[in-house]
Amino acid sequence: MAKICSFVSVKGGTGKTTTTVNTGLTLAREGFRVLVLDANLEGSNVSFHLGLTTHDLATVHDVLNRECEPGEAIYTHPSGLNLMLGGSRLGDLGVKADGFKDLINSVRKDFDFLIVDCSSGLGSDVKSVIDSSHEVVIVTNPELPAVVDALKIVKYCEANDYYIRGVVVNKSSNKSELLSDDIESILGRPVISEVPDDSEVRIALRERTPIVEFKPKRRSARAFKNVAFKIGGLGRLEPLTIWDRILNKFIK
Repeated sequence: MAKICSFVSVKGGTGKTTTTVNTGLTLAREGFRVLVLDANLEGSNVSFHLGLTTHDLATVHDVLNRECEPGEAIYTHPSGLNLMLGGSRLGDLGVKADGFKDLINSVRKDFDFLIVDCSSGLGSDVKSVIDSSHEVVIVTNPELPAVVDALKIVKYCEANDYYIRGVVVNKSSNKSELLSDDIESILGRPVISEVPDDSEVRIALRERTPIVEFKPKRRSARAFKNVAFKIGGLGRLEPLTIWDRILNKFIK
């Protein structure tokens, strides 16, 4: 039975989907049976990150509309990562999230990890996924408004005694408004990975290839891998060679 881990962010644009996809792909590459579920009903874009289109595929929206069975909406990417993608048709807008709990319970038996990319915000659809999860990963940026918004997730989880794995801080730099210590102080939760602001992540997105595949030795890629290693209980990443560390330092 899969461990269910939901990736959440109140604020949009934090890099939540990028984090979700890279985490799921890393776990799959480590030999786990992984399903990434796109639960962002109004803005599904996991497929975009992996170079896919959903026009001819059954989707999460189809399952929630009872137009197909959950197993019919699971697609195996060439990387070995299993996906349940969100729809992109105009008719997919307005789909109700009432069936998320049943959907998650129906597919979890076939996987080791179910990684869920939630919608931005803390609406009923996000709460439904969190309610069904074993753990939550909060994704934010090192900016005060984003971190204050993330506090809403912490409060919701605390009120319901849900486990928060930790916080992923995306787009971190030496010019960041907040340091990891500041974020931990505000949220009362550990920062489990700090992803540097890296132009290669944006290039990888343009190429529709996750950075852990596109440039696996980049500091940003290793930061995403670190999230997966923590979720999977895999210990520490192997250290880079001296040459790779030099390249990471001087090639921006």
